[in-house]
Amino acid sequence: GRPRAWAGAGGSARSVGTMNGVSVTTIAGVRPVSVARINPKSITLHQLFGRFNPQTFEWSDGLLPNMLRHHIARATAGTGPASSELWTVFDGPVDSLWVENLNTVLDETKSLCLANGERIRVPDSVRIIFEVSDLAGASPATITRCGIVHVDTSVLDWRSIFTAWLTRTLPTLPLPTILAAADLRAYLTHLAEAFVPKGLEFARRRECYVALMAPNGLVLSLCNFLTALLAPDAGYAIRIDGATAPVKLLVSRLFLFAFTWTFGGSISDGQPRVEFDSFLRDLVVTSAITGLSIPSALDVYSYFVEPGSGTLQPWETSRRKAQTPSPTMVVPTPHIIAYQYVMSLMVRAGVPVLLVGAIGVGKSAVIQELVSGLIGDKTDSSRWASSSLQLTAFTSAARVSEWVEQDWVRRRGSGEGQWLALVEDLHVTRPDTAGAQPPLELLRQLIDHSSIYDMERLAPMAVQGVSLCATCDPGRNGTISLPPRLLRHLSVLSQPEPSATEQRYIYEQILIAHASRFQATPLAGAGGSNGGGGGGVVGGSVSAGLE
Repeated sequence: GRPRAWAGAGGSARSVGTMNGVSVTTIAGVRPVSVARINPKSITLHQLFGRFNPQTFEWSDGLLPNMLRHHIARATAGTGPASSELWTVFDGPVDSLWVENLNTVLDETKSLCLANGERIRVPDSVRIIFEVSDLAGASPATITRCGIVHVDTSVLDWRSIFTAWLTRTLPTLPLPTILAAADLRAYLTHLAEAFVPKGLEFARRRECYVALMAPNGLVLSLCNFLTALLAPDAGYAIRIDGATAPVKLLVSRLFLFAFTWTFGGSISDGQPRVEFDSFLRDLVVTSAITGLSIPSALDVYSYFVEPGSGTLQPWETSRRKAQTPSPTMVVPTPHIIAYQYVMSLMVRAGVPVLLVGAIGVGKSAVIQELVSGLIGDKTDSSRWASSSLQLTAFTSAARVSEWVEQDWVRRRGSGEGQWLALVEDLHVTRPDTAGAQPPLELLRQLIDHSSIYDMERLAPMAVQGVSLCATCDPGRNGTISLPPRLLRHLSVLSQPEPSATEQRYIYEQILIAHASRFQATPLAGAGGSNGGGGGGVVGGSVSAGLE
């Protein structure tokens, strides 16, 4: 019955098990367990334990006392599972602001003392578990009352994550392939063994990533990207009539595409990307995958797997015409098309995405193209809704919770649909006195458990159908600083600054689109047999003025 504190970095297998949200787990021969998760930093201290109203002096109950009373009432009335236990998991950073209130629960008295003078006797069937990344904010009084279990990142290697994806996620995808399921798993395993170890070694040796992601986070991002590529919405038909060789070649190209944008997508702009380009080309040669090669005309980021042919094609081939001139027009450069396409794949698959880039690189243009692509898709527009939230230094977790509830939960009701939740400027949230960032903790809870807290009912509120897309600036040193337990869920993409050629193309297309609205008029004093003097305002070259 001794309280436990599970400590370990994000992605270290600390959360592996059946403890998911509020649930009841029953195994033959084992005592039934009810599990309740609380993130103490995604709510205020008063919402956790309760408070007096400063005007009316009326007592308002907190989330934890209400949960304990509910369990005690069920156990007393016999309405719950026979001899069930309640595992209360505090899944969030530990600090003295809230954990000191649990000292009387953790010691021999086993009583929760509230500010209104009430003492709730905690029965022996209640277990207290802290799931944290570190114990830097815990006091000696708390640590001595708990049994500490440290889970190191080496406990869960990359092969365990990839094998779990092969056995759990891959079979759920409708893959009409002529390859047997076992052969497909074996070939994907072969590709992973050829690429992933070298990719992890590259990530460890070079400090060129905009986010300090754990190795397991990169592998998890690779698995998520493969899920997005193999989903029916992606348009890659794995079924090819004839021999299995073309199928394997297509799978290897999709794996290469996913590897490029997961192990290389979060690399800083400039020389680091040149190094990754050289590294990946050498890796493809040494891996000796049959038929797999990268064209040498452009870098590895400039190619994608074309859904129709299954071949590697430059993004330039998918460039669209510029829009009708407007204050919000977007000129589709290859970079914007690439990032919009990659993010659209992830969002449709429900993978949280973080777009990192300095001010002025075009993050808003990518997001605008992403939203217009989802909402404007006639075959899919009815499924999608979107709204954005701009974070500031003063944004609270309650404001994020209110945004989620008003913009999606109440609008969706019990119906179907998907919500693209756009959260801008993750980096500006101000840490509290203990170093935690409550708005980001609530976002992690939304990703981890698909829920927020309904403080009127004092219970979790399920939030389904959410695809998170966030943006942030890289900071002064070029590296973002976000909670590791949130970062491990995100597929990070670093957007580079547009090149001089792209900037010239952007301004050229804007001027051409603007000039096309006017009728061609001969210039004053210009003569000629055609009366136009060889050209009008529109007929002239806009590009000449940009030289």
